[in-house]
Amino acid sequence: MPSRKPTKITVDFNDGLRVGLDWDSLPLSLRQELERQPALSRPLGVSDDAKYVLLTWADGAREVVKVAGSCAEINRYYVISRLEEVGRLSLHKPDGYPHLVEINRRPQELKSITFGGSFSLQEEKSLREGKKTDHFYSLSAAGNDLEQVKKEMAEVMAKENISPQDLAGEQAESKLERVRRAMGLRALSRQRDVFDFMLSLAKTM
Repeated sequence: MPSRKPTKITVDFNDGLRVGLDWDSLPLSLRQELERQPALSRPLGVSDDAKYVLLTWADGAREVVKVAGSCAEINRYYVISRLEEVGRLSLHKPDGYPHLVEINRRPQELKSITFGGSFSLQEEKSLREGKKTDHFYSLSAAGNDLEQVKKEMAEVMAKENISPQDLAGEQAESKLERVRRAMGLRALSRQRDVFDFMLSLAKTM
């Protein structure tokens, strides 16, 4: 059964005016912030057609972000440097505009991206315009880190005496958190993303 997805947000003003905004028209950062609110969070473990991107940094840190199920492949990765640096991962969507993932934590130290395979990053060129510099990266196929993460998760679960079935039962979230901590996995923005990612892996064990 598909999970619930917001379609519209309504704002009421104190003079009685009510304004409705389409959910997909809101900036991604605002949607992510709203989705962190308990009232808009969905139950853990509800299946959907979402896909996941695994990001790996040069220091070994790994973060997960959920993206739309219609995302098909990576378009490109680039970093914009102004006073601060922001990485942008563009994913191709056949049904509309590209899906953009913003990476604010050390974007120039991102080592690889796993989405339909793993790709190592290498800065290809940089273009300076005024106070802004754009850094563009080439992507080279580098196996598939997803299988390694799945293997690592299975090993941790065995050590913690947690079965895949346990992740669908009572205290599932606390058990997922134990496994997540042992693996050193983190969410890019929403904790629910990394839990759902782990549940998707558990289904194939």
